[in-house]
Amino acid sequence: SKKREFGFITLFTDSHGNYWFKVSRGFSTALNESLASLENLIDETTNNLSIEQKEKVNILYRLLNSLYE
Repeated sequence: SKKREFGFITLFTDSHGNYWFKVSRGFSTALNESLASLENLIDETTNNLSIEQKEKVNILYRLLNSLYE
């Protein structure tokens, strides 16, 4: 029989402006990769995002970062 496992939706980037979601098996891997991708997104789009968009990205970043605590 097939064994079911949990997967965690993860934000990935190639550091060239491309972002996508993919499922990762490990929670810590998903968290680390998503945070790194969000940091890259923030660095790449500093001048291109509206205030509302920046706030949404910051809220998501803080939420993911709080999972370390």
